[in-house]
Amino acid sequence: MLRSSIILSFLCVLYSQHVNFETGWDFNSSPSQSFYIFDSIEIDGVAALGDGWAPSETLLSDCVSNPYSCDVVGAFLDNICVGWVYADAEGFTTLPIMGASQIDGDGTASYCIQGDIPSIKIYDSSSGAVLDVVAGDAIPAWSDNIAYQISNISFANNGIIADGPNWTYFQSSNQAFYIFENIVIDDIVLEDFDIVGAFKDGLCVGWINYDTDGFTSVPVMGFEEGLYPNYMLDSEIPYFRFFDYSDQAYYNIILASEVPGWSSNSYFIIEGDTAADPDIIEGCTDVNACNYEPSATDDDGSCLYNDCAGECGGLAELDDCGVCQGDGASCLAFLQLGLFDELGSLEILYDFGGPVAGFQFDLTGLELVGASGGVANEIGMTVSIGTTTIVGFSLNNVEILAGSGILTIVSFSDVIDSQTLLTLGNFGAITDAQGNVYVTNTFGVIDHGEPDCLGDYYGDAFIDVCGQCVAGDINPDDCLSSDLGLPLDLYLSQNYPNPFNPWSIVNYGISSNGNVNISLYDLNGRKIDTFINKFHIAGHYSLTLNSDNLNSGFYLLKITSLGDSRAIKITVIK
Repeated sequence: MLRSSIILSFLCVLYSQHVNFETGWDFNSSPSQSFYIFDSIEIDGVAALGDGWAPSETLLSDCVSNPYSCDVVGAFLDNICVGWVYADAEGFTTLPIMGASQIDGDGTASYCIQGDIPSIKIYDSSSGAVLDVVAGDAIPAWSDNIAYQISNISFANNGIIADGPNWTYFQSSNQAFYIFENIVIDDIVLEDFDIVGAFKDGLCVGWINYDTDGFTSVPVMGFEEGLYPNYMLDSEIPYFRFFDYSDQAYYNIILASEVPGWSSNSYFIIEGDTAADPDIIEGCTDVNACNYEPSATDDDGSCLYNDCAGECGGLAELDDCGVCQGDGASCLAFLQLGLFDELGSLEILYDFGGPVAGFQFDLTGLELVGASGGVANEIGMTVSIGTTTIVGFSLNNVEILAGSGILTIVSFSDVIDSQTLLTLGNFGAITDAQGNVYVTNTFGVIDHGEPDCLGDYYGDAFIDVCGQCVAGDINPDDCLSSDLGLPLDLYLSQNYPNPFNPWSIVNYGISSNGNVNISLYDLNGRKIDTFINKFHIAGHYSLTLNSDNLNSGFYLLKITSLGDSRAIKITVIK
């Protein structure tokens, strides 16, 4: 029992009336009140439904917005509602219970006074029934401005026994009692765990545990408008079954004499010894099946099971990612090499089946210096570069949404191996915000070919005629030991071999320093390609032609420098 000024925060507005939509329960606010706090509430062993909204609250409520979806807990004194609240499925349902005030005309004169013990009921939204407490701590007497904590309160629609037949009935205001003087079943000893049930057209309309002292009184529920339309009507005769708890066996009760028809508020005594025969009922006996038949004694192979969409006997299946009726892509991720620029950049492409909060992968063959751009940069991810490893993560809980595009653009200072591979390495992974790892596939290989004689991939150094490795802009014939002089004029020698496929060499030279342009044209004068367009120091040079991108035919190769030009005719044969 706790007394606290915090309780005052729950006080209702004076003189206001609070009506519950589902039940019609209503009470008036009173300055005298207490709070009964239930740490857990169960109906037939299942947590009660609701968000704990109380009439004094102004917050939004799913229970208020969705009538008949939540259970309602009410307090009563002599059948007068003195408080109600929606159950809180998360526990600690706080029920305000009003007391009688000293204010005339506020409607609380019949409310709780010191020492009154209120009764607690619950409206069960799943059945539409109002239930009484069947288990829990004793309900304490009311006292003004006190908060009581009550443990393990429970309600029941029926007396379901955990390992019993699971017969279910609801309490009707119309009922009769059929009283068996004695029940005798051959070869079994009857015990007080055994159950006698009453049925109408396969529907349980009442049950009770067997009374070993005799005169077992079975309550049989009758029709009630709006709640139980299929229960007993006047003059209808129920039939009875017996459940042997120890053997989990069912029996049909054979009545010793004619049974009178049902009538509300009546008592019928069935005299003498009542016998029973084994009851063989075919049906699904697997408790895990969605069409499990509690009364079945012989499995007929009809069991069905819920599919992943919750449909009994449905065909919906989980995909490889565990998604019901999914396409198998939500847990998949793909990384691929994109556009490569030998001057220092490489795109990394992605295709993600779900949101991604982090990534790590490896790149080989490049001297990595950084990464920027792509979707990782757009959403504000941090991308870090190691020797071969690229790591992306967020400090602000942002995620890359499912989809595809450029993940990031890696920059590098040098190509250091003949191939660039994209792999996950030893520790690479693609993950979502919960740390789930995507099934990741990587694609792409870049073949950088062989390095030049200086060891540079994509370099233009070569071995000149003197056997020395020289830069690409050095005259191939200009050996340090040679006496070759400068050209007297601009020249472009005939290529050799000619015709050619796949390659041919052409020598050229200029007599003065200046820009040199060497371009290829078709016989109609249309430019096909430009091979050289840069500044040259006066001297002799060589150019290697490649026919990979050329069709068979005749072409003109033209050199231009310092306002002068020369041309030769070359032939490609494939």
